[in-house]
Amino acid sequence: MPYDEHWRRARRLFWQYFQPSVVDQWHTSQNLEARRLLRNLLEKPADVEDVAKLAITRSLLSTAYGLPAKDAGKRFVQLLNEIEDGLTEAYSPKVLALPWLRRLPAWCPGGYWQRQLVSWMHLARKALELPFEAAQDAMDRGNAKLAMLSKLSDTLDENESEFTTTLTKNVTATTFLAGTDTTVGTLLGFLCAILLYPEVQKRAQEELDVVVGPDRLPQFTDRASLPYINAVVKEALRWHNITPFGVPHSCTAEDEYRGRTIPKGATVMVNVWGILHDPEHYPNPETFEPDRFLKDGKLNEDVLDPATVMFGYGRRICPGRHFAENSLFINIACLLHVFDIMPAVDEHGSAIPVRYRVSSGLASTVEPFKCSVHARSAAAELLVCDGPEVE
Repeated sequence: MPYDEHWRRARRLFWQYFQPSVVDQWHTSQNLEARRLLRNLLEKPADVEDVAKLAITRSLLSTAYGLPAKDAGKRFVQLLNEIEDGLTEAYSPKVLALPWLRRLPAWCPGGYWQRQLVSWMHLARKALELPFEAAQDAMDRGNAKLAMLSKLSDTLDENESEFTTTLTKNVTATTFLAGTDTTVGTLLGFLCAILLYPEVQKRAQEELDVVVGPDRLPQFTDRASLPYINAVVKEALRWHNITPFGVPHSCTAEDEYRGRTIPKGATVMVNVWGILHDPEHYPNPETFEPDRFLKDGKLNEDVLDPATVMFGYGRRICPGRHFAENSLFINIACLLHVFDIMPAVDEHGSAIPVRYRVSSGLASTVEPFKCSVHARSAAAELLVCDGPEVE
């Protein structure tokens, strides 16, 4: 989307609902979906990736559109998978290095990209319309929850009906699409990390046992008393970058950086992975080490916060970053509080080795891995069973 008045208005609307002073209005839905994630994992412990993706999808659909869980099902996960595949292909290293490939006509050898463009435009339209129509249907039935969509509908100018509808669809779809895969990817990276570094899981559980205790699940109100869990969230953001080169941007005017000219229209990308794995900032950067963010039992503000790097910069910084960090906190805290997450075992009872491998492309996802998820105790299992039912 170009940096114009339409973009600025969309961003203002987005920021209105996700700035730090109001982002806690979504705590209830984030809490609910974290508990639903626990319930689903207890029922389907072998399907960690699918369960996590469905839980985060439901959370974002609830926040953006007010969709109840039963309406926010696997068809939206399938839509996300199709969009993710398209983005990975569209921003593949080959196309970024040879952008003229995108301009070849469809009939020309190598004109595959023009043919794909039609398919991607259809997907983009589907992403705008499908959840919006589902939300309208839920509203008609009286089943929709309070969400961005209902709030936007109450505040936008009715005299701009066509523009207002387009703007509403864009803002809500951005909330859903931009937040789901990035949060899921970071959460799966975290799960892979604690399989490789079991001492992190043990340390986090010790903190949760002291602060939260065995009789309830973690809440957002516990956050200030859980410095190690907060450090785990920061290290999860740093260790596995879902967008290792950020999101490509276009230079709107000729610029100069350290004596080098950047021409107008040039694609600009940030080496996010390089910054977050710079040993000057993070000693032993390949190691998952939450303690790097702590000093004297508190978060060390002198250490570069990964969130200031991975969520973008300037006017294009992700306005949903505070919501995303909240989502990671509550899901990570709840998972570690009730489950022991261990490597899966083979038919001989031997642990299946876990390797940290990632895909390449615009979004870097952890390649599938196997793990075993078990309730830490009968009391922990009861906490999960008392949560929202699987739908």
